[in-house]
Amino acid sequence: MHQLLNEKICMKRLLFTLICITNIYALLWAQESVTFRRATSIESGKRYLITVEEEYGSAVPVKENYSYGYLYTQTVSIDDEIICETTANAYIIETAQGGYTIKDCYDRYLYMKDNYTSFNVSTELPDEGGIWSISFNSEGEAIINNTLKDKTIQYSTQYGSFGA
Repeated sequence: MHQLLNEKICMKRLLFTLICITNIYALLWAQESVTFRRATSIESGKRYLITVEEEYGSAVPVKENYSYGYLYTQTVSIDDEIICETTANAYIIETAQGGYTIKDCYDRYLYMKDNYTSFNVSTELPDEGGIWSISFNSEGEAIINNTLKDKTIQYSTQYGSFGA
């Protein structure tokens, strides 16, 4: 199950063998460490983690010198809140016309291109593929969907990464 930290996100995909649940946690500052709490909505400009169940971890951004790739994970401890030592794995979600944009710690937009299941990243918002819808179901699960490609972010246990 994969989570966007600030609320849960449920995703299905034929290429992946499982249904993913994503939690989203909003960034809160607590003394010397950074704390993410599960969110119930998206607030533009805030940082969020994309996570899976504790055993799979939190999504790590595409490597800084790459222009595309999957979001591999780093182990996190999930209790009532998630505490991280760094915001390097946090994503900034901002309101945009038609939905939201998602930016990584390198100030790059996540977007979808062609029919790939990996993510592309760019410091400039692309003309297409960079807008995402984010909704929450009655159980607090969130669904993150690329509005152009109609692809949903989800975790693959087979590959150990997030794709769409």
